[in-house]
Amino acid sequence: RESYNKLTGRIGMEFKPFSGFAIKGIFSPTLDFDKSKEFDKVVELTDLTDPGRVLFTTRAQDLLAENRGERVLLNKQLLLTYDKQFGDHGIGLLAGYEDVSEKYENLAASRTGFAINDFPYLDLGSQDLVTNSGWSYAYGLNSYFGRLKYDYKSKYLVQGNIRADGSSRFAPQNRWGYFPSVSVGWVLSNENFFQDARNVNLLKLRASYGTLGNERVSGKNEDAFKWWPYQAVINFRNTLFYKNGQPLSLLSGSQTDYAVTDITWETTKTSNVGVDLGLFNNRLNTTFEYYVKNTSDILMLLDIPDYLGYNDPVTNVGAIRVKGWDFQVSYRDRIGKLNYSASFNLSDSKSKVIDINGRNNLTQESGTQISREGYEFAEWYGYQSPGLFLTKEDLDQSPRFTTSKVGDVKYVDQLTVDTNGDGIPDAGDGIVNEFDKIPLGGSLPRYIFGGNISLNYGNFDFTTIFQGVGKQTDRLNSFQVAPFSQDFGNVPAFIDGRSWSVNNTDEQNRTAIYPRLSRTSNGNNYAVSNFWFLNAAYFRIKNIALGYNIPESVASRAKLNGLRVYVSLRDYFTIHRYPKGWDPEGDAGSYPIMKSFTAGISIRL
Repeated sequence: RESYNKLTGRIGMEFKPFSGFAIKGIFSPTLDFDKSKEFDKVVELTDLTDPGRVLFTTRAQDLLAENRGERVLLNKQLLLTYDKQFGDHGIGLLAGYEDVSEKYENLAASRTGFAINDFPYLDLGSQDLVTNSGWSYAYGLNSYFGRLKYDYKSKYLVQGNIRADGSSRFAPQNRWGYFPSVSVGWVLSNENFFQDARNVNLLKLRASYGTLGNERVSGKNEDAFKWWPYQAVINFRNTLFYKNGQPLSLLSGSQTDYAVTDITWETTKTSNVGVDLGLFNNRLNTTFEYYVKNTSDILMLLDIPDYLGYNDPVTNVGAIRVKGWDFQVSYRDRIGKLNYSASFNLSDSKSKVIDINGRNNLTQESGTQISREGYEFAEWYGYQSPGLFLTKEDLDQSPRFTTSKVGDVKYVDQLTVDTNGDGIPDAGDGIVNEFDKIPLGGSLPRYIFGGNISLNYGNFDFTTIFQGVGKQTDRLNSFQVAPFSQDFGNVPAFIDGRSWSVNNTDEQNRTAIYPRLSRTSNGNNYAVSNFWFLNAAYFRIKNIALGYNIPESVASRAKLNGLRVYVSLRDYFTIHRYPKGWDPEGDAGSYPIMKSFTAGISIRL
């Protein structure tokens, strides 16, 4: 049994001592009180014909484990704002302070050996089999920020921002980061020389440059980094010693995380240029912008030798550049009683790893992706495959795994050697192993798009929303394609009859798409390679809705202020190249998005 209780609130006060000036204070607490109780009972399975004969017992003794956790998160803000228009000059000022503090405490206890197993309380358990534990963490973030806005005749716009952030995740001498930004805009459509452009309602050019900080990192020791990354944390546990020839369990402490005291904020610097355009009485509106993001001092794990006895430490290493653009267009108009509107957006970005401080690579997701200097961030990483071993002759004459057989996936021998001693690598080393893995191209989506269409005619209304990805390379993993999964699964339908087999004719095997159906070659056939890549682009209509508002004259007879009936289809239509049953918006381990049909009535009294 688990119980999670959350209490949140927000208290705000605003004071305006004179025109244009305001003082606002906000206090927002979040309190969590969680508890759990797990009682694992001894259950005996007996022979139906001989109830006294016990066939199987689930556990040796009853076990009761209880857990209590309390979390207090407090957010405090103080904002000073001043906005005033002085003739053709507009000024806006903002100064603010924000404080975030978080504390958590946990207490856990358990006992085994209960005389009564229908009364789950710890005091009834054996005092000889008792465990307890407790731990806590604390975190704080302080921020000061300010903004200055100025515009002249709504034509020339300037805005400057600065913020200072201090995090308890860093040592006191490296705790603060300072992040300025500035943006400018020019509204050409408000210039006198532009007044004759009758069909142009808005033409605005803008540019900006700014910095932002990041204090978090993902990795295998994320919890340690979250609270004390710069401290040499000592972990305590019971350790076996020998005293007078007898084993003795004593509490001991050890440092498991290598502390790096000079880590500080990760910084992203962004440059942006854009244009906003409104035409034909603002019926047609479009926006385009191009940006470059340079992230430096990236917080990430640094590999150190295992024999040092520490987890990999977090350091400020690495730099990544991302270039991208965003485009959006919308149109709305009316033809008689028909009101309609449509919008569409499209964006794209591409990354490049500039520096990772001399490291050869940064592996992501258990070795399936890699980030290497000069390549994209999180590229697929594995073997290059030209197809299958279709004949015994091909198998014997090709580099391969030592366990490869005919019908298995074939890989390219990338590691070259100098066979004639002239100093020029001219041949493979004759085997396939981990050294033959290479970057295989980007894994992240490109050309992400979405849009909607809305129609309204009389009392009828219709809307549809769509989205998708124009370009992406995804990989089918072994969970999706391997036969006889976990020794009891069957063969995925989409590979049935399309695999190499000893029962096929030579002609059938020459046209085989997938490797032989075997569990003994899992390591060979389902290793990360471009053999299992597929085009992951997709187009999905997220929602289609049709509604009808009952005329007021009819609704009023039933003493109603409004009556509407509607139907909708959600996630019903998708175009993609994944095998049947797999969803382009999920992964191999996620439940597919469900199609849904909804019909309803909306009543206003």
